[in-house]
Amino acid sequence: MNWGTWAGVGAAAGIEVPWVRPLQPTEGLGLLADVVSAGASGFGAVRLNTRRLAAQFPELTAVPFFAGVLGRPPGESAGPGAWRDRAPAEARELITRQLAERVASVLELPSFADDVPLIGLGVDSLLAVRIRNAVDHDFGVHLPLAAILRGASLADLRKHLCTELGIAGGGARPAAAAVVVPPRDAAERLVATAWQEVLGVPVGVTQRFSALGGDDRQAARITELLSARTGTVLAKDRLFAGPTVELMAAVVRECDRAAGPVRVLRDSGTRPPVFFFHPGGGDTGVFRQLVDLLDPDVPAYGFDRVADTSTVEERVERHLAELRRVQPGGPYRLAGWSFGGFLAFEAAHQLTAAGEDVELLALVDPILPLPVAADADVQRLRLTRYQEFLQTAYGGEVELPYAELAELDEPAQADLLVAALRRSGLIDPGVSTAILAHQRASYLDARLLERYEPAVYAGRTLFYSAASPVPGGLRDPRFDRTDPARGWDAVCPDLDLVVVPGHHLSLLDAPNVEVIARHLDGALAALRKPAVAP
Repeated sequence: MNWGTWAGVGAAAGIEVPWVRPLQPTEGLGLLADVVSAGASGFGAVRLNTRRLAAQFPELTAVPFFAGVLGRPPGESAGPGAWRDRAPAEARELITRQLAERVASVLELPSFADDVPLIGLGVDSLLAVRIRNAVDHDFGVHLPLAAILRGASLADLRKHLCTELGIAGGGARPAAAAVVVPPRDAAERLVATAWQEVLGVPVGVTQRFSALGGDDRQAARITELLSARTGTVLAKDRLFAGPTVELMAAVVRECDRAAGPVRVLRDSGTRPPVFFFHPGGGDTGVFRQLVDLLDPDVPAYGFDRVADTSTVEERVERHLAELRRVQPGGPYRLAGWSFGGFLAFEAAHQLTAAGEDVELLALVDPILPLPVAADADVQRLRLTRYQEFLQTAYGGEVELPYAELAELDEPAQADLLVAALRRSGLIDPGVSTAILAHQRASYLDARLLERYEPAVYAGRTLFYSAASPVPGGLRDPRFDRTDPARGWDAVCPDLDLVVVPGHHLSLLDAPNVEVIARHLDGALAALRKPAVAP
């Protein structure tokens, strides 16, 4: 961390630097929180008096770095008060020009269309902080980070600025204008990923294919991708009868529905199989792309969610009964993503306790929750966080009856939450049953995870850790861990850590899944080799 001067604190307090303004402590601490939450490994912060600096050294405006910081020479830009002194049309033109230059400078792009969502240009949480700080400096307006990360375009930011600066004709704020509703389950993520690969733009699950500029050739390509990734021949006409990701995902779910708790991901091959455990509220269909990239001689099975279990240990017992029907004896190879990592970990414990050999345990970014304060109202915190999640995931307000929820057990809470979400009208009726079922199951699985206390596991453990934080959404502070091992190094002494590009929700999507597949395939191949004598 490299700082400029601070006001009132530190050894440099009171020192006069002509081109530097001191950082106020609250300002510096706020910046520190933003940068740390964005996952940066280092940063420098200095509050420049840009007018003085540019006036004294005008040649700096031609230097690439300073050109982005200083903007136009003095006299060609103005502070927030000056915008109000201009005619509305002139003010909007000046705002448009300076805002475009400032955002382009942050993104290191020469130019871009003003109606493209900024997240489609590569804006992540750190770049969003930089854009917000630049706009705050230029215009004295504090942009909401959530609007930038949920799909606001340059045009949306301009409207927001005009509204805040009191300039007529600026239009409405962006929060209601450009909400990109993110995928809410594995089927929607699968479809959205295919759309984004082919269309080259960020996709919300409620956006229509035609509105994103899709054509017949691209529809055919999306159909090919989804057919390959689901292992099912899908008809283009059937897929695109629903012209949004959420409606298309309903077709994918129907085609990929397993007949029971065991999903056959690959039933051919002569080597010992790999058993995959389901993520929270979801199924093991999410592993199809990973399995397709593994050696074709490796069979693979998935354990999908079973209801009526109140602990991780109890659910794993149910899964292991099915596992032994497929493979009566070891050695066993186990894997799981997210909540499924907890299931795979507990399965390794129960199998080794029964005297079985577990020769490989692969965890794909499960996150051990951090402890909460002893005096915290845990249930109120949980429900508040859940309401924030719903607002991010569904693009609107969902009113939760806190007092009523507090009196219910967990299954009844889940039912009431689903009823509140249904009343909100934020989900297309054509897919509401599947999405609401997923939401209910996710809520209950999260409660199992919270109660689970992992014991030390001495066996070899592969841990695939996401390199980046999940962009855009509100993250639960309990799971806001930046340590690559996500806390598992405390219970897994033989931990092999592999950092994978992408964030938690994109690890099983191309191209990130290819990194996992290459490493896991190598680890499985090494198990066949005889040990070398010392």
